[in-house]
Amino acid sequence: MMDFLREKWIDVATGEHGEEIGRANPSINRIADLVEGSQKLEKQFEKVKKSILRYAEIMQRFLNTKSSYENIGAADQERRLAHEALISNLNILSRWCAEERIPNNWRERIGDSRTEIGEWALMAAKELGE
Repeated sequence: MMDFLREKWIDVATGEHGEEIGRANPSINRIADLVEGSQKLEKQFEKVKKSILRYAEIMQRFLNTKSSYENIGAADQERRLAHEALISNLNILSRWCAEERIPNNWRERIGDSRTEIGEWALMAAKELGE
């Protein structure tokens, strides 16, 4: 089971399915363009970027964790906390965009499920690294 999950996350992280997923999901750079000019939104966007990069780094470590229950449990807890922070930061940015009448349909396009958000974050991390 772990091998299947590992392959799935590696596919997403390396962009093997990037074109298919990428059409439905907004580019991190497009979101950056939308918030440009608002100090409040730019500051929150930086938090989103940090959350994305932290989540991607933790996912990479999680996939490389030795398979003892203790190691996997600790790694999964760290991954879950990073994922929660990412979701929270995305939602804050989306709400603040709406308050400032800046389009925030990008948030809906990312998706609501934890899986959709996680996959988008891995693609966004790759985009940030380019």
